[in-house]
Amino acid sequence: MYKCAIVGVGPNRSREHADAYKHIKSGKLACASARSADRLQAFGEQFGINSLYKDYREMFAREKPDLVHLNTPPNIRLEVLEAAESAGVSAVIMEKPLAIQGEDYLAIKEFCQGSKVKVAINHQLHFHPRRFELQKIVEDRNLGEVRFITAGCGMNLAFQGTHALQAIGAFHPKGKPQRVFGQISGAGSETHRVDVCGTFPTMVVGNLEDTPQNHFAPGCAPAIIDFYYGVQDRKTGIKITFAIIYVLIVSLLLFLSVIIAINFASRLT
Repeated sequence: MYKCAIVGVGPNRSREHADAYKHIKSGKLACASARSADRLQAFGEQFGINSLYKDYREMFAREKPDLVHLNTPPNIRLEVLEAAESAGVSAVIMEKPLAIQGEDYLAIKEFCQGSKVKVAINHQLHFHPRRFELQKIVEDRNLGEVRFITAGCGMNLAFQGTHALQAIGAFHPKGKPQRVFGQISGAGSETHRVDVCGTFPTMVVGNLEDTPQNHFAPGCAPAIIDFYYGVQDRKTGIKITFAIIYVLIVSLLLFLSVIIAINFASRLT
């Protein structure tokens, strides 16, 4: 039985995480930490958790959890990861978005590459059995070769856009983006409807102002991602390029050889 903890119990995904333990037999949510004493107490009473802490470092040291749900705003994720590593936590499930600024993402990536703690992003569909089956069908080319991928979502980049980007990566895992062309609109907390890729109307919410979740994102962000050699990875593209050049050179040499042979034969006659 894994001993599990949660950091951050605001009125959002934390309830869904805790409620999921009704269906989990291999783990138990044993402790929780949050800065707000009122929210922490209410969370503990709702889910029957007695070990409650305002300081997550103290919780890590005393409770020694095997797994931690990281449900904080993105701007403090790295420091919690570092504390979990120091306390010997084995795994962390981190809420998305992973980061807001590119510099924060690079810092988290560097940490993960050199740490022992295993970090997973809570893209729940990525671990869904049916999604695994569909990804396998696409990977095995049972539907043919992938030529184009389109993805859309009903909320902004910070809330649901991360799911769309993750889905593209899941169905094209070897793809290496070369260029991204994007446009953004919707800066102020407004709600409006747009047509995504000409397929269906969807609602988007933009907010570049401060929010309790610190999820700064424009309302609408259409983009095109170009991969090297279409949907093929760089190595495949280079191999194909060399093959084409090789065939052209060999064909040219054969053509020249035939011309020389004909000229030589005409002189003999």
